[in-house]
Amino acid sequence: MSEFIIVWMLGVIFVGLPVMMAYGIYKSIKKTGTVKTSLKSNYAKVVFLDRKLSMLNNKIFIN
Repeated sequence: MSEFIIVWMLGVIFVGLPVMMAYGIYKSIKKTGTVKTSLKSNYAKVVFLDRKLSMLNNKIFIN
């Protein structure tokens, strides 16, 4: 019984994550029309958050 649970969890991890990623890309394609714009906007969000965090760190270290 425990082996079944482990196999099921691995299946959820290896099947579920790519499916969710593909679904996210599919939704962005339906909304924007292309993959590139959605990837660019996600990258821009990450860079923006990274800059905000580094600014906060600089303020903390200066003070």
